[in-house]
Amino acid sequence: MRIRESWAELDGATKVLVEVVGGFAALVIAVVLVVVIAAILGSFVLGVGDSVEEPRAPQTSFSIEYDHAMTGPIVVVRHEGGDAIAADRLTLEADDRPAKTWQDEDGTVTAGDEFGMNAPNGATVRLVWHGEDGTAVLVRGHVPTPER
Repeated sequence: MRIRESWAELDGATKVLVEVVGGFAALVIAVVLVVVIAAILGSFVLGVGDSVEEPRAPQTSFSIEYDHAMTGPIVVVRHEGGDAIAADRLTLEADDRPAKTWQDEDGTVTAGDEFGMNAPNGATVRLVWHGEDGTAVLVRGHVPTPER
């Protein structure tokens, strides 16, 4: 009963002020709850909450070597270690040249396997893995221009 007695002792202006402050606080809490609930529902409806998986490229290590032969620069890519990869999923690309699919006797590229192609001086060379859902560059290099 103490609260009723305290409330009865307050004058009219104080009662109005307490009611306004209490009403304002309740309104702020209601607005915050509505915004939070709308954000959560919106993220699920719009698919923002879904996780996006990147294509998982093989975990490998490759090296690139260059040799300036009589026919021009030759680029040799070597699988140094890591995951084995299906040869038909790998292409060797050099700037504007057509991509060359890795050729391997058993169809699987493993540590120690090498593949090469001719590439012009100054070209950027990329070994590209082609997965089911995307591609990834596994190694990139730049063909040096020989000094004269």
